[in-house]
Amino acid sequence: MSKESFIDQLAPAAQADMREFGILASVTIAQAILESGWGRSAPGNNLFGIKGSGQQQVTQEFINGKWIQIVDGFRVYDNWRDSVRDHSLHLANNPRYANVLHERDYRCASQELQRAGYATDPQYADKLIRIIEGSELLVLIK
Repeated sequence: MSKESFIDQLAPAAQADMREFGILASVTIAQAILESGWGRSAPGNNLFGIKGSGQQQVTQEFINGKWIQIVDGFRVYDNWRDSVRDHSLHLANNPRYANVLHERDYRCASQELQRAGYATDPQYADKLIRIIEGSELLVLIK
């Protein structure tokens, strides 16, 4: 699947959830790109690496200043639309992500996700910002 095709598949769901929950569609899609490698690594249709009781997977976590491998449970979805929806609900229903909701600046939203602990990667916000700017998500996703 091409990068454009991946974005085209997620854009309607990300835009709908942006209108409903206030999470920038560009940030949602950038997270899906980063977490799933453009959809190539999304076991159980989990585009965002959301943990849960679904299936066990090996993952990398940045803990105490170094990357380690762990095995953890991850949620499973019937399709990518369900994954996008659950991601939006996860952010909207968790008070620690309150500063991400309705943030109109993708840089600030990305930094707030990192500050709230969405991922352990200390470069998470910078990676999201580079994806948004390098993938023309600002042009494609309003």
